[in-house]
Amino acid sequence: MTSRRPFSGSRCNTMLPRLMCLFLICRVAFIATVEADAAARRSPDQVLADAEKSFERGEFGRGIEIVRIAIEQAKRARNLGQQTDALLMLAQGYDRIGRRNEVVGVLEEALKLAPADRTPDQSTRIQDQLAIAYWRTGQA
Repeated sequence: MTSRRPFSGSRCNTMLPRLMCLFLICRVAFIATVEADAAARRSPDQVLADAEKSFERGEFGRGIEIVRIAIEQAKRARNLGQQTDALLMLAQGYDRIGRRNEVVGVLEEALKLAPADRTPDQSTRIQDQLAIAYWRTGQA
């Protein structure tokens, strides 16, 4: 009488890694959804602080997603100052992962939104960062 192992054979050897990958993908998606819901309940300033912490830990993809939440919150609140600040942080995140073309687009949008009642320093800072972004992408 031979004993059969329930999880043996080539079919199981290929299914187990696939199931593990599927589990990890679902887990990451669930965690991202939970974090997005939690971020949506906080103020844009708190959300941007969380994004900055993610950037400091080297979690740039996560930080970028958090910044996008802050941008949407600022848009809904019609707060141009917070939206501009969030766009600047988004440009930093894109720059850190090497997505230079996206940096240019985000900074151009930030420059259009920079509120007139803010200090001219912010507008100058955006223009400086935009000039650097143009240079890095060969658009200068």
